[in-house]
Amino acid sequence: MVGLLLYFPTLFFNILNYDDVPFIMENKYINGNISINFIDFFIPNFIRHDLYIPFTFIIYWLIIKIFGTSSFAFHFVNILFYIFSSIALYYLLKKIINNDLISFLAIILYILHPCHVENTAWISAMGYNISLSFFFLSFLYFIFFESEKWSVFS
Repeated sequence: MVGLLLYFPTLFFNILNYDDVPFIMENKYINGNISINFIDFFIPNFIRHDLYIPFTFIIYWLIIKIFGTSSFAFHFVNILFYIFSSIALYYLLKKIINNDLISFLAIILYILHPCHVENTAWISAMGYNISLSFFFLSFLYFIFFESEKWSVFS
């Protein structure tokens, strides 16, 4: 909730000309100028020759297909991924530290840290929030299943 309140103003930001326009809006594969199928996103060098981030491009493509080129929709999805990664980090810290108060304080510091403004206000940085979400989840599941594996033998 703190993340949504903190980054609420970014919902009304426009699309940045620096990276958002050439990376997303002028990308002929994402914006629908070229008809592609879902599998094409996983072919290396298909979308851009220097980046292979198929899941991020699929998210961009889905946002444009559902909401059009609305900057509000891009920022909203970006904030949702940021909040999701924050929740995953909270449970990860709770599992590692085993202290609710310290985990809560750490996640508040994580959410309030000013370096995350770029990840939430810059649409092209949505991949960072997506990556963090999956990183924290995979680490959390690793710890959970590793502890379950050892509890069977004890």
